[in-house]
Order: sequence, then structure tokens, then C-alpha cells
Amino acid sequence: MRTQKSSLLTYSSFKAIRKLIFNRNSFLRKNGWLLSMSNSTPYDEIGDYLPWMNYGIIHLLKQRLNNQLELFEFGCGYSSLFYAKRVKSITSVEHNEKWYNTVRTMLPCNANVIYQSEDQDGKYARKITGMNKKYDIVIIDGIDRVNCVKQSIHHLQPSGVILLDDSDRAEYKEAFDYASEHGFRSLDFLGIKPTGYKEYLSSILYRDKNCLGI
Repeated sequence: MRTQKSSLLTYSSFKAIRKLIFNRNSFLRKNGWLLSMSNSTPYDEIGDYLPWMNYGIIHLLKQRLNNQLELFEFGCGYSSLFYAKRVKSITSVEHNEKWYNTVRTMLPCNANVIYQSEDQDGKYARKITGMNKKYDIVIIDGIDRVNCVKQSIHHLQPSGVILLDDSDRAEYKEAFDYASEHGFRSLDFLGIKPTGYKEYLSSILYRDKNCLGI
């Protein structure tokens, strides 16, 4: 009986996997997950770059970003290209010099990346303060994320939001507490990422009348 059940489970699993891979309406095909896995690069279904974030938050960003928004990003990458297509301007800061040199050659004219060596509660997290402006959206997907949240809160437009990726990490609780003390609430998005196979969490820190309409 156990062998029979095992065989049925194996056959059912094979059928499910086949549908996910070969059905043109499969989530894995329609969102570019299979293309991303085969190339080890976050792509959508037509080969355009995506942020390496879960598909729920990507869907929201596709719907809500617009060409009136100015964005600051801690940690550049393929996401920078994704944002540049959808916002007025984007400025990124990157601590990995090799990756910085790669990405800066790929950016369009409305995007800029700044190199800043790695540190803790220092120049990297404070790079946003040197811009002498306030942003509509700050994406935090690099290093020293708690301090990046703390600095970013003071350089947002009144309608501004912060997106913190991989926000389920215990060490980020301090960032959430700090944001809450400054009047922010949080909204979580959970799901798999392009090239990923497990669940990842991203959170938006927001206030009333924010630029994403949350």
C-alpha cells in the first residue's frame, strides 16, 4: 500500500511539474521565471530586466511607478534599469566597485550610480543626504539596511515611501521600530523571486496620501 501511494504521489508531482513548465499560461512561464532560471538573470517573460524581488512587489511597482517620481536606490543592479524605464530619474549608490563599473555602462540618461565603499553607519547610508533633495521612493536593497532606513526617512517627500527588500530578517526590526516612531506603517509582500525557489519578503514603509496610493 505504501509503495502504491508513493507511486501515485510521484506521478501526481510529475503532472504538476509538467503543467508548471510547459503550459503557456503557467505562472512560471508568464512571469519569466523559467527564462530567469535558465539565464541566472532576473527577466520578465519578454526578456526585460526585473528587480531581484518577489513577484508580488514587482507587480505593484509595474502598476504604480510613473514618470513623475524621483527614486533613490541603495544597491544598484538590473533593478536600476527596471526603475529607469518607469520613473523620472533614479540615483543609486553601490559599494561593490566591480559591480558598479558593470552597471554604470548599462544605464540610460535618467539614471546615475555613485560608488561608495562599504562601511557601517557611515558614508554609504548617508549618501542620500548629500543629494540635497527629497525623493518620492527609496529602495533599500544593499548593505547596512537599518541605517539606510534611518537616513532615508528624513529625505522623503511627504508622500514618499521606502521599499525594504528581504525584510523578514530579524536584524531589521530596529528599522521597522524607527519607521513606526516616525509615523510609518508597513505593508508586506511575500513570494518567490526570479531565479529563486523559496519565499522572500519585501515591505513598503508608507504614510497616508503616499505616492503609490496605498
